[in-house]
Amino acid sequence: MKLYQETGISADFEIHATRFVNGRDRPLTDPKWNRLKGNRQVVAQEELAVLAPMPGARMGAALRRTDEKGPAYSQERAAV
Repeated sequence: MKLYQETGISADFEIHATRFVNGRDRPLTDPKWNRLKGNRQVVAQEELAVLAPMPGARMGAALRRTDEKGPAYSQERAAV
């Protein structure tokens, strides 16, 4: 609720590190807000601070290396 009240970002918007924080997603209709990575960094830090003390909350990352290219890359990615 606080996120929506302060920024206008809906509660169901995914705060994904590789998309949201890096500026690829457009959570708002305000292009100026969307362009500023500093806004996104503040939101991400505040959300992590909210999630950190929650019992059972888990955060993680997945990485899979590949040398595949083109269709073979797409097939390997789909298998993850």
